[in-house]
Amino acid sequence: MSTAAFDKMLAAAGFVAEDPQELKDISVLMYGGAGSAKTSLAATASKVPEMSPVLYLDFERGTLPLRDWGDLDNLTIVHLDTWAETNKFIYQVVRPAMQAGSFPYRTVVLDTVDALQELIVNESKATNPGNNYVPWTDAYDNVVTLVDAFRRVDGVNLIVTTHVDRMVNSVTGETQVGPAFKGNQSGKHMPSKFDFVVYMRSKEEKGRPVMGATFFMPGAITKRRTLSFPDLLVNPTMSQIWSLAHNTESSNTNTNKENA
Repeated sequence: MSTAAFDKMLAAAGFVAEDPQELKDISVLMYGGAGSAKTSLAATASKVPEMSPVLYLDFERGTLPLRDWGDLDNLTIVHLDTWAETNKFIYQVVRPAMQAGSFPYRTVVLDTVDALQELIVNESKATNPGNNYVPWTDAYDNVVTLVDAFRRVDGVNLIVTTHVDRMVNSVTGETQVGPAFKGNQSGKHMPSKFDFVVYMRSKEEKGRPVMGATFFMPGAITKRRTLSFPDLLVNPTMSQIWSLAHNTESSNTNTNKENA
């Protein structure tokens, strides 16, 4: 059968062959240890015209770096101390604005999602005493629903941060570095939700701190959906990441193939 004949069969059945998707809005999962510049890098989204203004949802009260790295005129910071409070904020503030087509932000940051999951687990345990299964299911289901809700809105970018974890690959038996989540299902499935998964690290070089954003490293869970990204960006900004994702980054990109 020729492709033309197959296309006719598709059309007759009500299906249409499509071109590959174009990357417009971006979703980024950044993970790393304390001091690896996750918050600092996320803050720089407020300085990118295509990504600002930014709604910054803080679950750790660790927003001090936003003063140094962000544009406060393009940042709205909301501290959320409980899952009930988070749920109320989403359903009474964010969702109505989105449904009305009046959501004013180009980027949403969740910092950090493992702290958010801890809030969910603690509250779920309080309402489900003696049940060791429901809290972990809630931690996965609620965060996935939240992530998907933001990812599906045209014109909104999503940045999620979490801490680093070390896990044993169930197939190879090797130890992997990956994003920290509550529960096995989160660790297995959450990275697939994002366009880019970045391992953040920092070190001191010649007496100065150096940040590294790794997009590919054996033994680490990383991801890049476009070929334009190097393995590693040194002292990156969200402007640089946005430009690389849309193939507009100049040839003098600050990259380094060595580990940061």
